[in-house]
Amino acid sequence: MALNIIKTNGNLGRQAPSEDAYSGLCMNGVEVSGGASLNTVYELNNLNDAEALGLNKAYDLANDVLVWHRIREFFRLAPNGKLFIILVAQSVTLTQMALKSTTNGLAKLLRDPKCAGLIRQAAIARNPASGYTPTDGDSSFDGDVLTVTTGPAYSGAIINAQALAAEEETLKRPVTIFVEGRGFNGTTADAIDLHLLSSGQVATTIAQDADVAALDALFGGYAAVECLLGMAARRAVNESVGWVADGNLQDQAEGIFIRPALSSGSLLSAYSDVPNGDFDTLESKGYIFPKTETGYPGVFFNKGYTCALETDDYCRIELNRTMQKAIRITRVTLTPEINRSIPVDATSGKMTPGICQYFEEKVENALDLMLQNVEISGKSVFVDPNQNVISTSVVTVRISLVPTATAETITAYIGFSNPFN
Repeated sequence: MALNIIKTNGNLGRQAPSEDAYSGLCMNGVEVSGGASLNTVYELNNLNDAEALGLNKAYDLANDVLVWHRIREFFRLAPNGKLFIILVAQSVTLTQMALKSTTNGLAKLLRDPKCAGLIRQAAIARNPASGYTPTDGDSSFDGDVLTVTTGPAYSGAIINAQALAAEEETLKRPVTIFVEGRGFNGTTADAIDLHLLSSGQVATTIAQDADVAALDALFGGYAAVECLLGMAARRAVNESVGWVADGNLQDQAEGIFIRPALSSGSLLSAYSDVPNGDFDTLESKGYIFPKTETGYPGVFFNKGYTCALETDDYCRIELNRTMQKAIRITRVTLTPEINRSIPVDATSGKMTPGICQYFEEKVENALDLMLQNVEISGKSVFVDPNQNVISTSVVTVRISLVPTATAETITAYIGFSNPFN
């Protein structure tokens, strides 16, 4: 007789590292001899990977750019993230970077074999060459970000980014795109209403670290889109980039976001923080900007607005990311079923109850992980047996998700009580 003890594995339910933090960044840069080349995709798992390509602090200083800085900020906020980058010539505009047809821009990054289909959120940022002058787009931004003409008609990077995101979705690669909101100008009252842009897969930020902007005249109109990208990658898909808990943009020790500002170059303190003041106006128009909270240390994003109407299902970054994750899961789950045989009732021709249940349970089970992680509040899957699959060869599966909510406002009622009464 013998006693055999067999060690088993795979019982703890551990999950592989999440791909929700896989991100992309397209920005202008300068080629490094023996290092980073233009129009080439690189995978970065930490700041050291960038520095190994010659993209270090000295590179930024020598070329008057914010390349190393933007990469550092991403990994500062999302240390467990993965960042795919592509550098393009300094002559390339944000509008051109966002074109769905471009061969050297964000589209190339999203479609590169290294990362095609992997990137969940991506950003475009401008590092212009010396002598750059912003254009007047009549839009509260550098015209490269958004231009408004009679109609009104809209053009520029935000609009192109939405077209690119829509095309990526048709290619089964859903992505949310962040556009650097460079050169915010004018008064908040005159600011363009971003809700009107019909660009629900795009967000833009006008957040700025004034100490970074002060380093070089070329940085005066920059916006910290890399921080928005990093904060999104840091968060679960259903969580707002504006969640105050663990959402601090400021690092006192490193001197980061000590003086929060807007990409106008003006400090937050220059704007009115009163009911119906500047910040309320920006909120009402869908801007993402830095804010402080009275009595609570730090600097935070206000909310996760996208450039869509407040009545749109995808008016927040977290709603986009939640749905896009569910779409990816559903696609992976149902892809093996393509061209499978479908049993039907011999009399009615309807799908049998068994095959309907099979599809429903398969998708339900796949989405269970999102429910367990509280990324959604509920789900339902239904396959109508009254489908003429014999004639159409199409099986329709209807999936409904109940999202989690976001406490954008908390109202607390507090008063005295008299125990004698």
